[in-house]
Amino acid sequence: MIGASTSSQGFNREGRYVSDESSDTNAMIYGGQDAKPGDNPHMCSLRENGRHACGASIIGDQWVVTAAHCVLKYGTHIVDQIIYNKYDWKGPNDIALIKINGKFELGTKYINKIAIAGQDTDVAPGSIVKTIGWGLSSPTTFPEILQTLDVPVVKRDDCQSVYKINPDNFTVDETSICAGGGGREPCSMDSGSPLTFNNTLVGLTSWGKPCGHPGFPTVFTRVAKFRDWIREHTSI
Repeated sequence: MIGASTSSQGFNREGRYVSDESSDTNAMIYGGQDAKPGDNPHMCSLRENGRHACGASIIGDQWVVTAAHCVLKYGTHIVDQIIYNKYDWKGPNDIALIKINGKFELGTKYINKIAIAGQDTDVAPGSIVKTIGWGLSSPTTFPEILQTLDVPVVKRDDCQSVYKINPDNFTVDETSICAGGGGREPCSMDSGSPLTFNNTLVGLTSWGKPCGHPGFPTVFTRVAKFRDWIREHTSI
């Protein structure tokens, strides 16, 4: 777990979840399996008061990318943070960059950067993508070992139609990518964690129904839509 070297204080613990008054947490299956050591060397844990709060991905020797709603203030290991300027709490554009104090020692089996999806990256509906995180693996349990789960990409129109049932729900637009929906999903404190396709970062966990609600995909920030913005601020 490389979060110990990149952790900071002041990150939001809470994911962005739409309301669900009828939720039955006892029926939820969060799924996932233990990740193999070294399989996800880009994965970081952003920490608050020593506890895991959000996920992030290493994209350069001083930079990680995460969800904007994970970032509240500077921490003890942070030099700078950049939140996308069109982000707001109930809208899309849920992405932020964090510059750490010092540098990652990249190129090892356990610490390395991940490639960032470009506009030409094709992640079609039905494609199998991988989500990763340390979020809740049951209603009350956080895993000690990083969890990984393969889920299918869902058509944006289908995803949007599901969430439009509640007019207070967030927007699913071209900057979003939806995946899962079978009851095995990212959960609380998985926010900001990566969604990958062929070892490339394609999404960041953003919002959805609480923890593996069947029939409701998780909504991720589509990283490819922010590729130029990332390059502008990091030269990566």
